[in-house]
Amino acid sequence: MTSRVVTKDFRYPTTALANGLRIPMLGLGTSHQGGYSHEAVVYALQKCGIRHIDTAKRYGCESHIKEAIRESGVPRKDLWITTKLWPGDYGYEKTLQACRESCERLGVDYIDLYLMHWPDAHIPGKSSREARAETWRAMEELYDKGICRAIGVSNFLITHLEQLKEDCDIIPHVNQNEVVTIPKSTKPKRIEQNCEVFSFTLTEDDVAMINGMHDGRHVSWDPTNIL
Repeated sequence: MTSRVVTKDFRYPTTALANGLRIPMLGLGTSHQGGYSHEAVVYALQKCGIRHIDTAKRYGCESHIKEAIRESGVPRKDLWITTKLWPGDYGYEKTLQACRESCERLGVDYIDLYLMHWPDAHIPGKSSREARAETWRAMEELYDKGICRAIGVSNFLITHLEQLKEDCDIIPHVNQNEVVTIPKSTKPKRIEQNCEVFSFTLTEDDVAMINGMHDGRHVSWDPTNIL
């Protein structure tokens, strides 16, 4: 079993999860939108000090990330790797299998953070709530065995989180949504610019203006109508 208490040293600020692990506040996204760039991932790891890589089975690049990490020379113990379980793999046994396959594609023995990608879940004969609970029980097992150092969800609303809290034992350590700082770029220069986010400060007026810009729209999926 892989220990969950291993400490990692990160260049960028970290924040504590519910289980006490510290996750880098800045990571590199690798969404399929816009394509995948091997050069960009290697550059981020070697030249920018990025140690948090965010991916998903849905993005189709887990095996490519394995090669980028190998080429970068950054030791596994110094990395935080987040990947996600696709809804088509929800269900107890399918979740366990999908996690093993993600580990194999990524070339790792454990995942730092494993997320349910989306609250909508379809398992024959079960409601979405029942399907999420069954899936989460498998996530809890992966966590207990140390295969996943932390487990969480993505794009869940408060109602979905409250249901999981009632149905299961472990509260999600993360709910990843659209304001999370894992910007993606396929251009090394842009990645370098993104990494300069900690080199300036905002005034209270700046913060107020930015906070007032959100009008409730989603740039990605909208989970509002998912029960």
